[in-house]
This record gives sequence, C-alpha cells and structure tokens, in this order.
Amino acid sequence: MHFSSFRRTARSRAFLWCGAGLLSVLSASEVRAQQLSPLAAPALEPPAPLEEQQEEDDAPFARVRRPARITRPALIVRGVPISAPPDGFYQTPEEIEPWLLDLSRLRPTQVKTRILGATLGGNRIVALEITPSGVSPWKLRRLAVLCRQHGNEPESSASGARFIREFLTSSEPKKRAVAQKTALLIVPIANPDGAALYRRRTEENIDMNRDWGPFRTQETRVLANWIGAWRPHLIVDVHQWLPKDRQNEPMAEASGGALARRTAARMAQNSARRGYALSARSRWGLDTLSHRFWGQKFKIPAILLETRHRPGVAGAREAAIGTSLAALWGAAETVSRK
Repeated sequence: MHFSSFRRTARSRAFLWCGAGLLSVLSASEVRAQQLSPLAAPALEPPAPLEEQQEEDDAPFARVRRPARITRPALIVRGVPISAPPDGFYQTPEEIEPWLLDLSRLRPTQVKTRILGATLGGNRIVALEITPSGVSPWKLRRLAVLCRQHGNEPESSASGARFIREFLTSSEPKKRAVAQKTALLIVPIANPDGAALYRRRTEENIDMNRDWGPFRTQETRVLANWIGAWRPHLIVDVHQWLPKDRQNEPMAEASGGALARRTAARMAQNSARRGYALSARSRWGLDTLSHRFWGQKFKIPAILLETRHRPGVAGAREAAIGTSLAALWGAAETVSRK
C-alpha cells in the first residue's frame, strides 16, 4: 500500500474510533435520541467536479478529464459592513443573538447560522460556522470555540463576538491569511439560561463544565454531538476566573497532546506581545471538564482559556477581552498550519 493511502486509511479509522467512542459515552449516560434536538450536521462533500477539456496538439478530438479550476476564495466582501457587536456588560442572549443572526444575512456565502438546540429555559443555543466564501469546512483546518459555559463570565461572550467580527473583516494580512485557511465553529453563549440571569449554572442548577461525560444537561448533549460531527482539529473553551477564585491568573491549559501544548504556548506569546499576561500549562485531571473530555478521552487537542472577571475594576473588562482576543488569534494561527 502506498504510504499516503496508508495515512488516509489510518486517519479514517481514527475518526471512526473517535465517533464510536463518543456514542458509547452518550449511551452510557442513557441519553435517548428523542431527547436531542435534530442537528444539521455538516455533510461530507464530494471532490471538486471534473470538467472535460480538449487536447490542443496531437489528438484534437481526444477528451481528457482534469480537476476543475478552483479560484482563491475572497474572505472580505466589499460594501457589506459588519457592525460592532453589542457591548453591554451582561452580554445576554437577548442582546447577542440578533447580531449573530444578522451576520448570516449580511455574509450568506461565509456565515452559516446553526441552531444547535433549545435549553430547558426556552433559549436557543446558537453557533456560527464561518468559512471563506463558498469553501467547505472539510477542505480547511477546523477550529471550534466555546464561550460562556458559565453564565456569570460575560467577557467570554464579548471576546467571542469580537473575534467573529475580526475573523470576517480584519484587513491585517496575517489575520486574513489565517482566516483563508481556517473554518471557525463558534458558540458565543453555550449556557444561554445562565447568561440570561448572570448565573454560573444552567436552568437545572448544573455546572455545565463538570457535565462532559455525565451529560445531564441538554446543553452539553447537543454541543458534544455537534463538535463530534464537525471533527475540529482544535477546541478552545473560553472562561474567566471570578474575584473569589483562589487561582485567578490568566492561563491557557492544554489537553490532548503536542498540538495542544504548542497552541497554549502560542496563545501566551500572542497575548504577551499585546501587553497581556497569560501563562501556558498542561495538566491531567478531572475529565468532565470540556477541554479534558476531548483531550484525554478522544485525543482531540483542546485548550481551557481563563482570563479574569473583575467587575468594577477600571480597565479590567478591556484587559480580559483583549487577552482572550489575542489568545484566540494565537490558537487560529497555530491550527491553520498543517
């Protein structure tokens, strides 16, 4: 067998094993299929169509089949500006969701809105899938970003929304090059019930980020199904330390191997260049946290990103958002490199 064919076969088996493992985890948690909202999971697309071309020299009537020419995708659509995201302190679903839904109307070839499911409190879990115009995510490096698993960490949503806007509109050559190579799946508010009330836990009074594996909440179930179907190369889970937390220094904690550790280091470097302190570390531990669930159980590189939530402290909000934004670009830069 040719070496490249062997690598493709091994990779396919690895993905099948990961999917089977995830399904077994969900079955062990006795999650019934009818409890899950139907998901419009991305479908694998066929290769580029072949077009027939005529040889011009020796065989004027012979037809050969060649891959259709693919033009370079244009990320920036001129003349369609995107407004700044809502900047309120609480970053509630009522504030954020209309802005998210409007993006797919303004940039229909780049932005797809995914309604992943509904919560017990009646809120929707909204994700955006962003790619260069007309390009399938399966042809790109895929980055999944979760924000706001804890409803009382509002800057995580604010930084996610700003990252979306920069990903779509930045004129910086380096950022544009990254966005050309990367598909982004981002959930700005993973816990909309908690976010609506500025409360850490879900409507069921469950800490979402201790529920990856038990899957007692609708939120973790639908997110696990979607992320598993989307097959990201990297996952970043955005959080904030609260004032009473014993450990509250900003950090990027890696789980899932060398790429995760390299990404955490890059996130710290990117933040430092912009004047923000962020430490990089790797730790094995409780695997019901999102990043460890994916990293330890399925070997999908995942990062826990923590900044500091300090209400009432001058400049603290912008520092938290700036740190997360710099770190997210560091993650995108790393994952965009094959």
